[in-house]
Amino acid sequence: MKKIKKTSESRVSFTHATLPTDLNEGGRVYGAKLLEWADNLSAVVAIKHRRGWVTTAAFNSFDFLQGINLGDFIYGKAFISGVSERSMEIFVKFIGEDSVSGKRYVAAMGFITYAALKLKEGEELAGIEGETEEEIEIIKNYPHRKELDKQRYLERKARAKQLNLYEI
Repeated sequence: MKKIKKTSESRVSFTHATLPTDLNEGGRVYGAKLLEWADNLSAVVAIKHRRGWVTTAAFNSFDFLQGINLGDFIYGKAFISGVSERSMEIFVKFIGEDSVSGKRYVAAMGFITYAALKLKEGEELAGIEGETEEEIEIIKNYPHRKELDKQRYLERKARAKQLNLYEI
């Protein structure tokens, strides 16, 4: 029987007060900074779930929903949102908070897939069980997201064969 882990066994979070070095020319947190944090949070989640080697396989989706201003607080949270034979999907979200008013907003969210590396013969990735309403709902929709991601991957792989490698 496949082992099942609870999301709390690998869920991670962080808090950050925005600094001038986090900003783009428009005065908002630089999108690449959020992507870096998302990848880092997701890596920790995947490693904690697997307890072994992993690698980023895909940023399946990542949406910037509201800009984060200088001085705002950023809360990041990530958890396993689906598990297949050799990979794990991680949901990551960033909540912004105005440091003066305390008003919170969803700044960004996305799904990132990590592949398990160096699986030993017979080794299986543990399944996942959500513990909060949000986690349960997101995990429930994993099979649908996985099918869509598979279709997009095949389309991109076909497109990659058509790309000009010398036209830069």
